[in-house]
Amino acid sequence: MKERKDRLVNVCMKRESTVFCCLEAMKTRVKMVLVVFAIGMILQGISLSAFVPNPCQPKPPRTDSQRTKFLLKAHDATNSDGKPDSESTSSLANLFGLFGAEPCDLLSLKANDKGVRGIYVNRDTPTDQVLLRMPLEACLRDDRPPQWLRLETNNTSIDPPTATGKTTTIQGSSNSNDETDLFVSVEPWVTVLTASLLDLRFFNTPRSESTNQWLDLLPTELREILPIYWKDDLLNDSGSRELKLAVDTAKLARSNLVDTLLECLPRSDDDNSSTSNHPSISRSDVEDALDLVQTRSCRADSQNMRLLVPIVDMINHDPEPNARFALQDGGIVVRSTQDIASDNQVLIDYGVSTRPAWRCLFSYGFVPTGEDVYESDLAEVRLEPGDGVLEVGPTELPYELVYYEAAKLGKIGNNDEDFEFDASIGQSIVNRLVATTQALSAEITGEDETTTAASRLIHDLKESNRRTLLASAGGLRDFLEETEE
Repeated sequence: MKERKDRLVNVCMKRESTVFCCLEAMKTRVKMVLVVFAIGMILQGISLSAFVPNPCQPKPPRTDSQRTKFLLKAHDATNSDGKPDSESTSSLANLFGLFGAEPCDLLSLKANDKGVRGIYVNRDTPTDQVLLRMPLEACLRDDRPPQWLRLETNNTSIDPPTATGKTTTIQGSSNSNDETDLFVSVEPWVTVLTASLLDLRFFNTPRSESTNQWLDLLPTELREILPIYWKDDLLNDSGSRELKLAVDTAKLARSNLVDTLLECLPRSDDDNSSTSNHPSISRSDVEDALDLVQTRSCRADSQNMRLLVPIVDMINHDPEPNARFALQDGGIVVRSTQDIASDNQVLIDYGVSTRPAWRCLFSYGFVPTGEDVYESDLAEVRLEPGDGVLEVGPTELPYELVYYEAAKLGKIGNNDEDFEFDASIGQSIVNRLVATTQALSAEITGEDETTTAASRLIHDLKESNRRTLLASAGGLRDFLEETEE
């Protein structure tokens, strides 16, 4: 932790930083702005197809044991040492051939020592090497809805107010106590991809061998790791107000989408009822398809196309990826962005929906792990009972927190927009950050042994928040010490 904090401080905490100078200039008047105590440049939207590294925080490559996990998936065809067995390698090569993908011999499917499945290279691979080229006709696309959905949409407007998928939009003020500020919105492509997956599973018969093999590789149960299915006691135990608000808001939205699709499904041949849906497809089947779209779909930025891409959907996430993909030459092409040594995992960045940690958990069912703290990380700091929570980052504080502490210290003047930021306010913020960190540490230490996937994810979320709060408190404390010199 010391090494990580020193790295953050050495890179970002500079006495002559223009942002620090802003603090000096604001000593007589602080208005509705963010009070920043480090280089307050938050990472902007990073898409899957165009990763932009953060130049402020260069870090050495991490080992696979430190990498972020995506999903604990079924069908982990590996030996006990984590190496792909010959059957696993040949099966993936066979799947490549069936889909018309290439090259066939470069990648393998295997699991790491934690049982997390991913895509690995079989040999040393240089930068800008094509790792995979998947024909577009092998993908499920949002511009090609199934025929039964097209027929229904000719008579009925399908525009469900729901949201999910890799570009899930969760909007609103994260620092507001008004729960109506946060909402979840969905675009129509979610409906199309979910319907396309249902069509492939239930109506597209006889299916091709490539389709059968790909469907067999998809996870069959995501409910334990997706907070949308968690009970209130689990959500409350997570300690994340933002996560709970996102789940509460999304439940009705998702229900509306499921209702819409159930209404649109083809009628049974032997049932003339105008209200009877296909008897072989249940509500749970539709929800499962929606979960797969939420956790595995991607966007081709050049045409803003949303897709489910076989094999590519098995590539795991990392904020420091070694590969990226794009729509090129009539297919999805995955390229290495750096040299990848043999037997190392191929990793891409899923984008802004993985940041902060609670959003990643909400969208994909995992929490980024590891000791590194990024500028885009956020954690909730607890105010006095009844006053709610606010989100802080490792390099910035919200104005509301500064104002709150100033008011607690009696430093607000007649004009409540005017007050002088001083060391006492800064120290009060540090104390609150440390107190929240200590409370989180006590919760983590006092937890029973995590035996379920949901409890492990909650543990990871608390640990992620603890790291961010420590970085925030340490950075602000160092700044206050430097300004006193």
